[in-house]
Amino acid sequence: MKLSLKGILEGAWNSVFVKQKIEEIAGKRNEICKGCSMNSDHAKRFNKYKSFRPDFHCTVCGCDLHLKTRALSQECPLGKWVAHVSQEEEFEITKKLQSEDSKTK
Repeated sequence: MKLSLKGILEGAWNSVFVKQKIEEIAGKRNEICKGCSMNSDHAKRFNKYKSFRPDFHCTVCGCDLHLKTRALSQECPLGKWVAHVSQEEEFEITKKLQSEDSKTK
């Protein structure tokens, strides 16, 4: 019997990175972003930052923080939180989650 390292790793990723885990990671990242002086809300209030954007975003990279904190391959430009997977791994995870969603509908 041949050991499939790829299969074992895929199983590990599937058991760890499910939607609940992604939301847990996003929640932790959002808390960090809310406390950062470079978020748009803080910058508008205290740093005279002007923007017509209604979203909660990072004034350093410009990303919408609701979306960026859910992207497992992304990291904070100030190093306050790190990527959990590569972009290729995130694409595969997303594909699998979408496949699971379509099976349950």
